[in-house]
Amino acid sequence: MIFLYRLTLYTIVMINNLVLFLTISKTQVKPWKILLFFITTIPIIFVVDPYYIILDPIYFLCFSLLIRPNKPLSNHVFYSFLTATITDFTSRLVGFVVLPTLFHQTSEQLTTHMWYVVLVYALVLPFYVFVHYILHIDYNAILVANSEMVSNIYRAMNGTMVLFYILVQTSIFIEHQLPKYTFMEAHHRYIIMYCYVFVFLWGILNLNKVSSRTVAITIDDERRKHYHNLAKYNHYLESLYQEIRDFRNKTSRNLLSFEESIESGDKERIRQDFQEYIQNRQNPFPEQKYYLDKLIHLKISPVKSLISAKLLEAQEKGISVTIEIPDVISTLAMKEIDFIIVLSVFLDNAIEAAMDSHGKRIRLAMFMHDEAVNVIIENSSLVEKINLNQIFASGYSTKGHNRGIGLSNVMKIMNRYPKCSLSTKSSNYTVTQHLTIH
Repeated sequence: MIFLYRLTLYTIVMINNLVLFLTISKTQVKPWKILLFFITTIPIIFVVDPYYIILDPIYFLCFSLLIRPNKPLSNHVFYSFLTATITDFTSRLVGFVVLPTLFHQTSEQLTTHMWYVVLVYALVLPFYVFVHYILHIDYNAILVANSEMVSNIYRAMNGTMVLFYILVQTSIFIEHQLPKYTFMEAHHRYIIMYCYVFVFLWGILNLNKVSSRTVAITIDDERRKHYHNLAKYNHYLESLYQEIRDFRNKTSRNLLSFEESIESGDKERIRQDFQEYIQNRQNPFPEQKYYLDKLIHLKISPVKSLISAKLLEAQEKGISVTIEIPDVISTLAMKEIDFIIVLSVFLDNAIEAAMDSHGKRIRLAMFMHDEAVNVIIENSSLVEKINLNQIFASGYSTKGHNRGIGLSNVMKIMNRYPKCSLSTKSSNYTVTQHLTIH
């Protein structure tokens, strides 16, 4: 009976933690990995729990490192300790406040029932959903927000959660296993817990507020850029229409003059007019200027306006531009705002690098292959081969300190899309970025 009780309790606790961890971190895991996690952790808990050793955040820290190896250590620490802290606080709230109030009994009276603790942990997830709904915590914003203030709150919360865990769990272990070395009475520990609840809530709510504001600013910024790009593209279309109209009028006048030459019957005049108006006439629409018609197959308006604006900017700076979009592209397996940020960073860097190079060229290709959208951005570079191990580090740039933040953000975005891949190559004074979106 004791074995069944412990197995049930440990399983429910770990299910709570796992569901919270996967929900909060927005992580998808294959079922066999989840099964392996339970097979590994449950026996360990059976061994260490009688000694009052609670390692829940450590289990999930290891689990996070294994299933999300590309994430920074601070991210692993945050989500593993956040999960354990939420479970701990929610279970205490349910066990010491909610259920005693409902049953009109003290928590001491209720804990005399062996299965009471199991009931408490069984109610953790439903109660958490209720509290989460009231507090309106946007974990999506917390996940995608990227700013110095958000990073500072991350570090502060990581420090306090780890310190709280070490302090409380160490005091519990010493109290029960080494009582003569006890440095904290139980009531002192509860005071620390109650105080930390407010610190924790302030931290998570502040992180939620700052993250939501950061994401909103990013979206507004991208929207403004989209409108600017759209205006620039419209201006390009207007100038194109004006030039076509001028060409049509000029051609009409030339044809009328040529008609008069024919009617005159003067062969010499006909020959001269033919050479002037037709034979020696240069192409009035050079391909370099009117390449944007190749965007016709791109059906995503924000992306089309971004590409047109960036490549018009490149052309104005004297950079040779080539576009190839042979296939119709109407959808992406990536959020539009994420793709626009990634594409904008790549194009900005390509323009900057091409400006400094001798070749001054950029080539953009978008096409479908094996049901995936492929994006290739190629640009000339000043050096024969750049150091690919450094370019995606935060703050790295060949142009100076803190000029390469965009590329580090690209990797953070790419980490959200495990089915997408990015290949970067550099050789023969050329840099190539190949993005595959599945």
